[in-house]
Amino acid sequence: MRGVNPQGASFWIRIVRTGGEILLWDSDQSSGRKTEMKLRREWQCTSKAYFDYLRAEPLPDFFVRIGRLIFFRPIARMFTGKVLDIGCGVGHFFSVYPQAYGMDINSYCVQYCLEQGFACVQGNIYQIPFISEFFDGVLLSHVLEHLDEPESALLEVRRVLKPGGILIIRVPTASGFKIDKSHKIFFDGPKLIQVLNSHGFEVMDARYYPIPWRRLGELILFNELRVKARKQLP
Repeated sequence: MRGVNPQGASFWIRIVRTGGEILLWDSDQSSGRKTEMKLRREWQCTSKAYFDYLRAEPLPDFFVRIGRLIFFRPIARMFTGKVLDIGCGVGHFFSVYPQAYGMDINSYCVQYCLEQGFACVQGNIYQIPFISEFFDGVLLSHVLEHLDEPESALLEVRRVLKPGGILIIRVPTASGFKIDKSHKIFFDGPKLIQVLNSHGFEVMDARYYPIPWRRLGELILFNELRVKARKQLP
């Protein structure tokens, strides 16, 4: 692909996907330089390429369905009433909680979920497009570790939750965190609990899943930390 730099000079680039991140490489042989340029994360998350990346399932449908049951069915059982899945992507949570609301920054993901018959809106976590105290529950599934300002996001999540509403957070363990360069802030159990407690939430449960032992779970990239919290009453 040919690109143009801010000075107007053209150069050839190739797009590389690695660790969930889209990179641009300057391939201008005349300069003898090879410079890695990271695309702005906002562009990456809103692009058609990112949607295609989420839709590209490497496993057969049978294993995808089993994975959804293993990872999302236990979460669905923790909720009742109106639930918002922030960063819903291509709608995995809808398969186990079809009455949920979805929100994503990517318009292609939103359109895809709408075409599947689910309630979904475009928006970002710092300005959630719903009135205060609208939801009984909110799901942040592998979202918090990608944010520059997670504490500001939690305050906005708290705003749209009813008093006593449930927040479920999934974040990767250390081994999973390291493989994705778009991850910004690592949360272990004590750090995440402290942040929640200081922003108006009462932590009800924190555990590693599906392997409940932290050190053993670190050997598996898809093991994760799950925290269930309740919005504290005024």
